[in-house]
Amino acid sequence: MEKAPYLNEIVSDSTDVQVYWLLTKDKVRIRVAIWQGGERGTIFILTGRTEYIEKYEAIANLFSKKGYNVVINDWRGQGLSQRFLPNSNIGHVEKFSDYQLDLDEVIDTAVNLELPQPFFQVSHSMGGCIGLRTIHQKNVFKSSVFTGPMWKIHGKPLMLAAKYVSTLAVALGLGKRLIIGADERNYLHLSTPEKNSLTTDPETFLFLKSQIETHPELNVGGPSWHWLLEAIRESDYLLSLPSPDANALVILGTDEVLVDMNTIISYCQDWSKVSLEIIPETKHEILMESKVSRDYALTQIYSFLES
Repeated sequence: MEKAPYLNEIVSDSTDVQVYWLLTKDKVRIRVAIWQGGERGTIFILTGRTEYIEKYEAIANLFSKKGYNVVINDWRGQGLSQRFLPNSNIGHVEKFSDYQLDLDEVIDTAVNLELPQPFFQVSHSMGGCIGLRTIHQKNVFKSSVFTGPMWKIHGKPLMLAAKYVSTLAVALGLGKRLIIGADERNYLHLSTPEKNSLTTDPETFLFLKSQIETHPELNVGGPSWHWLLEAIRESDYLLSLPSPDANALVILGTDEVLVDMNTIISYCQDWSKVSLEIIPETKHEILMESKVSRDYALTQIYSFLES
């Protein structure tokens, strides 16, 4: 495997990580990072829309110190993986199921490298949508953790008609353009530590913002109309299926406004093998929250994975 870059200057801790380029079955180049930590198994961190490997470096180190190997990839269209539009700042994918091709290649690589099993997933936001389809199709994970999973995008006024508007936009040939009201700059550039919807921790917000300022090539702004339509269709499809026969822990923040909490809670009520944890005074990115809230969430995750 060809070595890929790791942006050490934007992470908070020194780290022993191996980073590679992979080529998916449809010939898309993606980046993957592997932390080798011990024999307790391997955790696949499935990141959210606009995210990148280095953002989770501190979390990967914590899992590694607990004896887990950690694998994180940049999804196609973000991070340092291959992008598809002339304006690379627009979040875009041709088919939502294409993300499964990325994950298939990452899992195959972990198997070929003989990383310790069992395999687990810790999936956030869009990664939670990808991870849910995975355990429906071919569940390679002993247990799954979902934080703020994007099983339905929050029903803001525009989103109520989003499926119909995005369908029309794609039909009119506008699928690769930014959705109405979006910006090609990352959300971190458009919000503030006090008003953002990601974390209550100002220091973390500013640290994440500084990562993208230092490496603008990591920037992803708003989604294309095509991405939005694909995401809505994928959510509708997954919610139409019976709950999977898989062990899972779902963690939400009480101040969540990016994904639809009511839909997630309702879905969990029909899932016999799921535990639901709602953490007070936290927002969308539980693992990027204040230390007290983050450590509480990690304690729940460790306990769940070990049970």
